[in-house]
Amino acid sequence: AAACSLASAAPQPGSALWRSAMAYGGLTLEQAEEIKAAVNRVKKQSFNSDTTVHGWRITYTLRVGGHSDRNRGDFCLHDPRNGKKIHSIIDFERKIGLREPEPEPVPVEACLDDDSDDGDPPGAKRARWTLTGDR
Repeated sequence: AAACSLASAAPQPGSALWRSAMAYGGLTLEQAEEIKAAVNRVKKQSFNSDTTVHGWRITYTLRVGGHSDRNRGDFCLHDPRNGKKIHSIIDFERKIGLREPEPEPVPVEACLDDDSDDGDPPGAKRARWTLTGDR
């Protein structure tokens, strides 16, 4: 009997393989790595390009007027599910679940809290120093 290959079989909805693929935005880990490799390839080019890898459109626009010998440009990944643009590999990895989401910013009010451990009672004012160092 021939050995069963999971790579050649389409995952059944609800199966562990299907859930794994859905965790990466419908991509397998291998496909996600291929997309990242394609982005790295186009970033090394000295011309504009537009290609599609596993349904993800990758555009690269070379910047003009640079004063460097290095190729400088901007890439963009277009999410095939909703058309949203992604401008960094880190954001791509976050989008498909390979990286933790960006932490929520701390509200300014939390930074201004009077419960700091500076030894002063809440609302206390400190003396200001002048340029001469006198109080």
